Amino acid sequence: MLNIGLLGDFFSDRATGELPFSILEPLLSVVNVRLYAPYLPPSIEVQNRLRKAAPDCRVVPWSDLAQKYSREGTSIDVLNNINTFEIFHFIYQDSRLLHDNSGSMPERTYSFLCSVDFWLRIVKDLHLTAVYSLSAPHLVHDYAFYLACKLAQVPFRFLSPISLYPDRKSILSLDSSIVSRVTSVNQVPLTLDSSKILRESRPFESYQSNYKSVMSKVKSDAKSYYLNGSDVLSTSQSDLQAYLAAVVRDFQNALAISNRRIKDLADKPIILQSLHLQPEATTSSSGLIPEQRMATLQLADLFPNSLVLVKEHPIQLLFLTRNRSHLYRSNSSFRTPGFYTDLVLSRDNVAFASISTSVNQILSSFNVQAVSTYSGSPAINGILNRIPVVNFGASWFNSFPGCVPLNNQSLDNITDLVGCSKEYLSSLEKVEVTLGQYIVEHSIYWQFYATDRAAESSDEILDQSITAFKALEESILYQS
Repeated sequence: MLNIGLLGDFFSDRATGELPFSILEPLLSVVNVRLYAPYLPPSIEVQNRLRKAAPDCRVVPWSDLAQKYSREGTSIDVLNNINTFEIFHFIYQDSRLLHDNSGSMPERTYSFLCSVDFWLRIVKDLHLTAVYSLSAPHLVHDYAFYLACKLAQVPFRFLSPISLYPDRKSILSLDSSIVSRVTSVNQVPLTLDSSKILRESRPFESYQSNYKSVMSKVKSDAKSYYLNGSDVLSTSQSDLQAYLAAVVRDFQNALAISNRRIKDLADKPIILQSLHLQPEATTSSSGLIPEQRMATLQLADLFPNSLVLVKEHPIQLLFLTRNRSHLYRSNSSFRTPGFYTDLVLSRDNVAFASISTSVNQILSSFNVQAVSTYSGSPAINGILNRIPVVNFGASWFNSFPGCVPLNNQSLDNITDLVGCSKEYLSSLEKVEVTLGQYIVEHSIYWQFYATDRAAESSDEILDQSITAFKALEESILYQS
């Protein structure tokens, strides 16, 4: 039996979920949990229940507010084995949390290395053989936890909801493009209604109703903060409006250049680059290049005879609000003045699409040869149109043969791989049937969050949870 560490708030009695405490004892009687690492310290009552259910389980919160580690020095294992790629990801995540009272970059980097060392000692002391996380590690200290597992050669898996079916979760690794195949469960085939996806003219139209309501709330909250929100930070509304105006003006200038370029290169094949909303968990640690400008320029160089048509995320600018203004400094690499014009001026074969143009409109209006994304749902629009996908991050569709995943992989032979994916998609009799079968074979049905659930009883949630942990264990043993 594996010695398991759990990273994240797996158990909660909050209205939003997660797993109810009523299943804690029976679940931990069949799963050997040695470490429980929630975000913040759980209550005394919760800790007592954990000790009763799993006497050998240690509780160690992972947030920067809860960690108590020495800054006297880090082990030689950490200093010798953290590479520049991993430090780059740390800097990206660090910029999401950076406020005016933060220390210098050397101080923060050293603190990060101390955090890696802190977790490395715990992983080794508890003899962990597997760690499961609720999401891609993306907030510095959970990423430090992941790197500790990597240094200790402990397999790390995280759960990623299927965008169209959020009550289904795929099992992903940050070290591989492979999506774990689920073999332990006889699951009912899934009927994928591709017509909704192929007809949608606005984002999230084809999503399940519970997910649509979540995204609608995200959009309304962002608008509310921008128009009426209280001063969470010191930035004044007028300063923020001026900054937002500069970003929008930069985008409009890039569009003016792009419109001329699209007209001049109308006969060129198109690589559609769909930008991911940032900052966001799935672009923080799960891909080759979290900086999407770099990814776009690499596409332009890899496909010099094509036009890379860039589609901005439809709600990206709504996230430039007063409570998030610290995310948009020049060192954050999200969306700053110059982001858009720098891209179109850096390469002659890069252009931006209108913000009001949908992905489906682009796919039907241009000779699109590939859809590129970080881990976003426009990939599904591409696949259903028999267009291959180039993916820079870790996503549930990475193992689908119509996708060319670049998660920590080489960029060699990418054009040949895109050609092979095109041939595969062209050969399918019904793409939606094959994709639906793939989803069933590469995901677990686990209504983990309360927002996923309809009227499932505790017994049903327990059965789903036990099945999910078996699938997670299989993903470790199968790869071994």
